[in-house]
Amino acid sequence: MSEPYQRFNSQVLFGGRLEGNKLARFIYMDEAGTAQHEPVTIVTAVIVDPDTQLFEAERVIREANEAVPAEFRQDGWVFHATDVFSNSLKYDARWSLTQRVDYMCQMMALPRRLRLPIAFAKVRRTPESEPTPGPYNLPNFRYDHFEAFGYCAAKADEYIRRNGHPNEVGALIAEDVQDVRRQLREAVDHLRNQPLTIPPSDLEWTAQDTERGYTDQTGELRVTRIRKSILFVPKDEDPLTQLADAVAFGLRRFIAGKSFGPRFAEAIYGQSDVPPVENFKSRISANYLTPRQA
Repeated sequence: MSEPYQRFNSQVLFGGRLEGNKLARFIYMDEAGTAQHEPVTIVTAVIVDPDTQLFEAERVIREANEAVPAEFRQDGWVFHATDVFSNSLKYDARWSLTQRVDYMCQMMALPRRLRLPIAFAKVRRTPESEPTPGPYNLPNFRYDHFEAFGYCAAKADEYIRRNGHPNEVGALIAEDVQDVRRQLREAVDHLRNQPLTIPPSDLEWTAQDTERGYTDQTGELRVTRIRKSILFVPKDEDPLTQLADAVAFGLRRFIAGKSFGPRFAEAIYGQSDVPPVENFKSRISANYLTPRQA
């Protein structure tokens, strides 16, 4: 590592020395299914090369948002998947559910269109009677979110290790929600220097894995290429967090077996690459989609 980086003591996300000195990836993260009644929590990360992909991605998101009726864009428009999908009372006949779902699918397909890698992690809800793992006195639905956050970050890190330049590192960018910010920092402290491994029996095969009859996935979850600090931003200031929101919402509905889930999955994966929903039966899993797969 170069001398300036030693002097500023750059560290990896979960502690230890950062194995790289070229900030080359922005990792935009968001989540879905974090409420207590939800059966599964999803955290997604959209991985962006700021030199070659960022401005084009922002332009295409603005273009997609033109599908929103002008009357709802008068005071500024920020994509929130739950609001767009569920708030029929607000939008009524002026913007039908059919039109809103078409718009959401367009947003969910943008990473595939732009060849942006996606990392994601899933944690199924455990009964509240079961003890929460770890040192924090959190309800299980809160702890599930923080588990998924760490696993998703680890898969984004794995993508950089496997596909990036040997010196590339990433920076995490997430929506600025005060309560989540505080608890995510606590979760990061808990995960420092503790690599985890998903058992082979819990690895969830992609459509490509099923087609060729084997998987090259690894269950190892470790972080060596993501900076320690997390940048928290308002969603209306960075449209890429809105893209992560769209993907998280679509994956959650697909994995939880909800209405429109298969259609959302086709937008995210591509029609021929959607894995069987049965592949997502384990409690915990994490993976990433490469630009080639997307």
